[in-house]
Amino acid sequence: MFGAGHCAGLVIQDRGGPIGQDIDAVGNAIRFDGTTWTTPVLVDPGGLSGVSCPSSSFCVATGYQGNAVTFDGADWAAATSISTATGLAAVSCASSTFCVAVGNYAGSVTMFDGATWTDPVLIDPDVWNFSSVSCVTAEFCVAADSAGNALQFDGTSWAAPVGVDAGGVGLIAVSCAAPAFCMALTWAGDAYQGCGCLSTAAGRAATGNLHRNVQAGKGSAQLPWQVARSRTRVGGARNGRTQRR
Repeated sequence: MFGAGHCAGLVIQDRGGPIGQDIDAVGNAIRFDGTTWTTPVLVDPGGLSGVSCPSSSFCVATGYQGNAVTFDGADWAAATSISTATGLAAVSCASSTFCVAVGNYAGSVTMFDGATWTDPVLIDPDVWNFSSVSCVTAEFCVAADSAGNALQFDGTSWAAPVGVDAGGVGLIAVSCAAPAFCMALTWAGDAYQGCGCLSTAAGRAATGNLHRNVQAGKGSAQLPWQVARSRTRVGGARNGRTQRR
């Protein structure tokens, strides 16, 4: 799911129906029941950066100060400190027993098994931070970093970073609908598609490997990426790089 960055918040729609949770940088959570939004509830005074709801009875929100807060369908629990040194930029939950949160000040991840969070593990040491993470299942996640890389989790370990937007301005968000389809966005407005449906032999082979390996519980092949949409930004360069959108 997407991280909120420094904006007012974002809406995540539950997979179970047209309901969701919205969070903001002040630390409020607002619930949508399909018709109306509730009054904001302060759940983490340190500010919230992301939220993920795999069902209407379970959500996790993460905060800039490294806290995680869970929702049980009725109430938000007290904030739990899980990564104070790096903060948290985003979270994605495939179920109530599997979540991944990514670092806001380092390329680290911490994982939730339904009861406890692991200690942060540095998986992307050469970047300032992660921006987003998306988990389809406990055997497939993709994390996006500020250097334009995507890192893939296969249920056991994280693969090395893959340059999705090499030389660009970095990735701001990633979302995966299935182990063979993800979409990543850049700060410049480009969209990159990670998909085994690419019109190449490597892409088609990756699709077969992804489906076969995930179904067999053996992790997955690396997802190939290509530009899905790119437009030239009027005004030229920013930060020394040509901008596209």
